[in-house]
Amino acid sequence: MRTRSTLLAVVVVALVAASMASAWDTGLPTSRYMGLAGAGLALTRDASAVDMNPAALAVLEIGDKPAGAWEFQLAGTFEVAGDLDVWGANFAGSPAGKNWGLGFSYYDASPGSYDYSGWTVGYGRKGAENTLLGASMTRFDEDSWDETIYNIGGLFLGNGIDWGFMLNDITEETAPGMIVSAGAAANLAPGWTAVFDAFDISDRFDQCFGLGVEFAPKDNLAFRAGMFEGGDWSAGVGFKADRFSIDLAYVEMGDEDADDSIFVTASTNF
Repeated sequence: MRTRSTLLAVVVVALVAASMASAWDTGLPTSRYMGLAGAGLALTRDASAVDMNPAALAVLEIGDKPAGAWEFQLAGTFEVAGDLDVWGANFAGSPAGKNWGLGFSYYDASPGSYDYSGWTVGYGRKGAENTLLGASMTRFDEDSWDETIYNIGGLFLGNGIDWGFMLNDITEETAPGMIVSAGAAANLAPGWTAVFDAFDISDRFDQCFGLGVEFAPKDNLAFRAGMFEGGDWSAGVGFKADRFSIDLAYVEMGDEDADDSIFVTASTNF
């Protein structure tokens, strides 16, 4: 459970490893990435980018409006079964075809006797060809502790494989210091995508990974499965209809004292 708890600390606001108070994460992933074992640094192209990799705010895939017209996405994520008692909201927007975007997120969690909340604001912009950079600021609030950290993200668009990285807490305001993470997303075949994220590469706290596969037989339907280091797993499904989508994820906690979690995310583009 050691590496499993650490991965949740990195990508699900330390609700299991509560003593760390999520000192270096930036928010709650949406259910799509929950179903992929938290992996998505190089995959995200939606409102969750503000948390997972702000560089991707420059290449949001949330609409098909004419160039220059603003496109927005609003998403809400809720734990509907489990012990974490967490919810989050993500909002992102960009002018179509202009290669830059903005995002905002908020989360609130009350596992057991703890109470956490936090928000993140981020910006992403295209740099050199196929290279995007982003930055974000995250504010955490806990019962007796609060902190502000600064983060940098990068995204490199390749031929069939995209690469992403995140530097959390670049000014080392918190005890673990700067946390370095990296990931890849590969198109295996039509409809098939594989993702792999390595969290805390520098091993400042506890290095771990998440691996996931997504299969989309149709444009409006996707199935997902993921594996955390240590063998615990996740699974999910997503549905789209016009401007609306629903994603569900099941996450195995791998601890007899903790219930497995089910998350639901509802989002709309406008």
